Amino acid sequence: MHVLVVLSHPNSNSLSHATAQRFMEGVIEAGHTCELADLHLEKLDPTWSMADIAADEGQPAPDDILREQARID
Repeated sequence: MHVLVVLSHPNSNSLSHATAQRFMEGVIEAGHTCELADLHLEKLDPTWSMADIAADEGQPAPDDILREQARID
């Protein structure tokens, strides 16, 4: 199984980061693969835009959304 761990915290020394790291170590120890999606580090813009609304109405989705959907797939 491939596990996508999603994290968004500005402090790399936070409990959230430490927990995500330990979780990923457990995933690997269990024989699986994993990937970290650090949304803060990737500078993901979490706002819902007019382009997002247009995609909901059948227009093509913005490139950043398509990339994230491909990563989840």
